[in-house]
Amino acid sequence: MRRIHTLIAAAVLLGAAHGSHAQSSLRLVAVQSSASGGRAEGVGILRPRNTGECFVVTPRHVADPSDARTGGVRAVVPGGVDGLVSVAERYSEDIAVWRMARRVDRSNCPDWPSVADVNRTLERAVHRGTKAVVIPWTSQGPGQPVEVTIDQLTLTRFNIYQDGQALQRGMSGSPVQVGGTVVGILTEVESDDRSASYGVVIRLDYVERHFGPFFHPTPSPDDAAIYASVLIPGLGQGRTRRAEAGLFWFGLAVGPSAALFFETRNEQIPRTRTLPDGREETYYETRPSNPRRRYSWVPWLVAGLGSFLEARGHASRYYIPPERSGTEPSRQARLRVRPDVRGARDGGTRIQVAELRI
Repeated sequence: MRRIHTLIAAAVLLGAAHGSHAQSSLRLVAVQSSASGGRAEGVGILRPRNTGECFVVTPRHVADPSDARTGGVRAVVPGGVDGLVSVAERYSEDIAVWRMARRVDRSNCPDWPSVADVNRTLERAVHRGTKAVVIPWTSQGPGQPVEVTIDQLTLTRFNIYQDGQALQRGMSGSPVQVGGTVVGILTEVESDDRSASYGVVIRLDYVERHFGPFFHPTPSPDDAAIYASVLIPGLGQGRTRRAEAGLFWFGLAVGPSAALFFETRNEQIPRTRTLPDGREETYYETRPSNPRRRYSWVPWLVAGLGSFLEARGHASRYYIPPERSGTEPSRQARLRVRPDVRGARDGGTRIQVAELRI
């Protein structure tokens, strides 16, 4: 029995050690460019879009967009090569999103993990001195994980260093993990007199803040649910996947409206009655009254208009039409001209129909 317990404990420890260097749910590829003579210039991370497409997120300096016109930029995985046709999105922080030439099965293009714990994980790692792990990738498959130390943590990026030359330039784009949690993407590698190597990592939550609307585009600004939020405050925010903002506007409408509608106060109304001896007596009748009930619709309408304007403004900023996102690459704009009916010389009728395709 003791031997069985020992084996179980050893298996748990091995699994924990392996999990610290696991790739989480990310799928990595090696990005090659013709300008580099076919060598791997960096690492890319696959990420799906809710339209069914799959993209490659990699540093901008890894491949030149001009090489994509000649088919010189490729994403290499063990057993296959996929071309990268164009840059769908780019960011000044040396990050670009490349569109793949063909659709990839969703099982081979998993979604990214949540970034909710990135900040807490990084702060805890800096405080406790926990090592981070860089997961490289080559055209032959995964490389050897490199343990590094985190330094100079900021809101957008942090630095890493390693005593040795384990960090190399071909690792640009590799994910960086702390305790199995992906916390950033390596964007720059430098070396110092062959005694140490340094790297700059952009935080994953910062990348998500910029590219999140692209991979999860909101509905069109002309969506009916956004206009309906005038009558039902918060409906437009729910349609744009922002439940907290929707609850805020709905509560802002319900609270004051309910207070005005159900508020009651005692009101004394003068009454006159005739006594048996013929004299008239004035008395006051007390009854509940709500003179403000007639205005209970005003807060609802104000909150509805605010909800509509906020939801439409958000959708206008973050909505990406199909023409820009590439979800409809074969879409064509057609302009049909009214048929031209003319009389022919032989007494017949000539009908000419034109169609202009753009």
